Amino acid sequence: MIELRAVSHTYPSEGKASRPALREVSLRMGRSEAVALMGATGAGKSTLAQVMAGLIRPTSGEALWDRMPAYAALRGRPEPGRRSHPKEPARLPVAYLFQYPEHQLFEATVFDDVAFGPRNLGLPPGEVEDRVGRALEAVGLDPATVAGRSPFALSGGEQRRAALAGVLALEPEVLVLDEPTAGLDPAAAEALMRLLDRLHRKGTGLVVVTHRMEEVVGLVNRLLVLHQGRLALDASPVEAVADPARLAALAVDPPTAARLAARLRERGLPLPAHLLDVEPTLEAIARLLRGKEP
Repeated sequence: MIELRAVSHTYPSEGKASRPALREVSLRMGRSEAVALMGATGAGKSTLAQVMAGLIRPTSGEALWDRMPAYAALRGRPEPGRRSHPKEPARLPVAYLFQYPEHQLFEATVFDDVAFGPRNLGLPPGEVEDRVGRALEAVGLDPATVAGRSPFALSGGEQRRAALAGVLALEPEVLVLDEPTAGLDPAAAEALMRLLDRLHRKGTGLVVVTHRMEEVVGLVNRLLVLHQGRLALDASPVEAVADPARLAALAVDPPTAARLAARLRERGLPLPAHLLDVEPTLEAIARLLRGKEP
């Protein structure tokens, strides 16, 4: 559904040479996948995410949605020599949630903020109301309670969820999120990741930009790790943690559970290599201590 072909991108710069943010990145992502974009600060994660979402036209190469140019498709017009994107006008194939999206809340009520996107799609009032209600319910906010309130009267975690509802009201097939847990306390961050897991289980594809493998190993089936603008690793979480030296070179820390299991294996405890989450790791250790196979 999303395909990048030899994508490179350099931001304009005045008076000095620019270093490319992306260099010859090629990949394919299906609708049902959940993918994490990782890498050191400045590796190109946010740029790649915005290219995938059609927000940036790459300097060279192609970013495609269903083989149509993403940048032009998002704006509802074909690029020269290409036919228009066959998307339904009332649905966005790919939607993007910026880092700290609550900073972009601006309407007087939560309802109007969530309704902003559907209204811009030209939907009738009844459909707008239905979408707002479904989106708020999807993020765990009661429409009857919060729809008429000011978004600025909500807690930080509620504001983040209200902003996400505004994106979900566009009913995207794939949702791209830039550091979605940034600035949230641990409880709110965990609740947000559970919400994303529910969305994925219902069929929404996910691209999650993050610095922490810890928070996405239970969510994603694929890690894309960038290094100096290049795609340096494309693997499942289990495959990635099997090579800790490579992850270290790419400035990616394995999850705590994976590090613990690796240390115990070094000391002779026969733990399986697929342990990435804390609870399954503790259960496997407990079974070994009881004299059972993990």
